[in-house]
Amino acid sequence: MTKQILLSVGFVILLGLIVSANFLLEKYSLVKPFASDETINTLLANQAQTKQSFSGISQSSRTLIHINQPWCICNSFTSSHVLNLDKLATAQSIKTINVELGELSADQQSKDWQNLLSLIPSTPATVLLNDSGNIEYIGPYSSGLTCNSGNSFIEQFLKQEQSDKTIANWISTGCYCSVK
Repeated sequence: MTKQILLSVGFVILLGLIVSANFLLEKYSLVKPFASDETINTLLANQAQTKQSFSGISQSSRTLIHINQPWCICNSFTSSHVLNLDKLATAQSIKTINVELGELSADQQSKDWQNLLSLIPSTPATVLLNDSGNIEYIGPYSSGLTCNSGNSFIEQFLKQEQSDKTIANWISTGCYCSVK
């Protein structure tokens, strides 16, 4: 009899934990769109901005830019992937730059930087510039809750020859924090 009561109580507690976890995940979900529909429409309307040259940033070398916000919990899910991307970039002779929004260095206050960063709706995000300063890729590292080589968007661009084509990836779902 006691065993049945303990099993029943355990089942009720387990059920309560599952319901609570489901509620919290829905309410505080880390998985969300990289950009809202409104933001995507605005960015698409200003698509010419993605075609401008950011040569003041790249300074004649292919450049990988990591963009984050210090308070964003999603950074913890990208940290090992970012380290792997940096190793890959170094092997390909690609310069890397880290940018923390809200804590920009003096050289990141320029008009080029402000224009480039205005294209970022959420973080963590990345931008790959070719040696002419044109955007090859702009958007999130990957989709899903965690970032890794299996779901990476940017890794394929780092492995191939530079391109004059621009890939702007604003339609993705994963762990992202909106830019404030």
